[in-house]
Amino acid sequence: MKNTMKFKPYALFLCALLALTGCQAADTGSSLASTASETTSSQETAADTTVTATATTTTNTSDLFSDRDLDGSYDESTAVQVILEGDSVSCDSDAVALEGTQILLQEEGVYVFSGTLEDGQIVVNADETAKVQIVLDGAQITSSTSAAVYALEADKVFLTLAQGTENSLSNGGEYVAIDDNNIDAVVFAKTDLTLNGSGSLTINAPVGHGVVSKDDLVITQGEYTITGGTFTMDTADDCLHAGGDLTISSGEFTLSSGDDAVHSDGAVSIADGTFTIPYCYEGIEGASITIDGGTFDITSYDDGFNAAGGADSSGFGGRSPDQFTANADVFIIINGGTFTIVSEGDCVDSNGDLTINGGTLDLTCNGNGDTALDTDGTYTNNGGDVTTNDGSESNPGGMPGGQGGGQFGGRQPGEGQSDGGQPPEGQPGGGELPDRIPEEGMEPPSTL
Repeated sequence: MKNTMKFKPYALFLCALLALTGCQAADTGSSLASTASETTSSQETAADTTVTATATTTTNTSDLFSDRDLDGSYDESTAVQVILEGDSVSCDSDAVALEGTQILLQEEGVYVFSGTLEDGQIVVNADETAKVQIVLDGAQITSSTSAAVYALEADKVFLTLAQGTENSLSNGGEYVAIDDNNIDAVVFAKTDLTLNGSGSLTINAPVGHGVVSKDDLVITQGEYTITGGTFTMDTADDCLHAGGDLTISSGEFTLSSGDDAVHSDGAVSIADGTFTIPYCYEGIEGASITIDGGTFDITSYDDGFNAAGGADSSGFGGRSPDQFTANADVFIIINGGTFTIVSEGDCVDSNGDLTINGGTLDLTCNGNGDTALDTDGTYTNNGGDVTTNDGSESNPGGMPGGQGGGQFGGRQPGEGQSDGGQPPEGQPGGGELPDRIPEEGMEPPSTL
């Protein structure tokens, strides 16, 4: 399945990847200090059912993104040129160290890559204060046994797509350890990472992830395609995975995954965008989720949205469901947007509070013992138009077998809403999931 993400000149914030520098045989030992952007999401809820006002938390992207994040330009006259020539690499700068087809970037600077590298890797291993910009200018890079781009150490790495160019990064189908880090993605970062520029990038990930960041990832521009290829439930994981916070300000996303389409160990904040997720275990998961707007069309084997705190252990292939505990840092806030979710699990599941301040939600839960809305904390609806096929907008998580049973705050469910929990039009009794989603205990399809 080919997953295409088209980014307008706005920003997507996730966990980072690499740093870039210059060209000579040099020492690869340097330290990294990752600068993590901090996103604070807050909410006010009320257990008293007479309360009708709740503070609306929105995402202020100007506080999250630097001018350089949003600007994909660079000075070509001062940039280091790296020419990829199939099975070799040429560069006349002492800032780049070449070890066969492994390209080591060890200094702050701008590096422009062009050509084809049949089996090689870019490694960023720079000073902890270094900011490295990697420009892909018609570059195709494949690593048969590791990440095509590996950001090991730097302060921040910018992966820029040159205007009007088509680029690709690929893995050959396996990951062989090269150090103590568990590299399992085509783009793997231990640093902050920004993806920008107006070109296009295709990421081919036959196994593992497309992009993994252990820090923050920002996507502000460009057109991105992630091709999942052939994989098993245990090797095809999250499309986008952030070890820190993830913030998306805009963009168009089509994502299919054997696990989460989008996963953050921290806060997920989405200001706008179009999200088409036809196949996943869970759609969007984070410790907290704040949605200000956008269009979401999600079909999930488990939860469509899941706010939880704890280890991520979801997925197909016999792995157990997520095990999380509710706390004040776990919540879902929906301020606006249009949502069409069909799920075998809960459509919207919060292990803390669930607050809906606006938006239109059309939710169909086909799971036994699950509900369209489920919360372990307080449920507050201050103005959202919520339609479910099981009536859980009137009793989230309280249906037979449900796990939640949240208390109400704000406007009572059903006020100002039509249909009162009737199934969506054209789906009597609930929508249908695609035939390719396996029943429990069945092997998943080999190709998506």
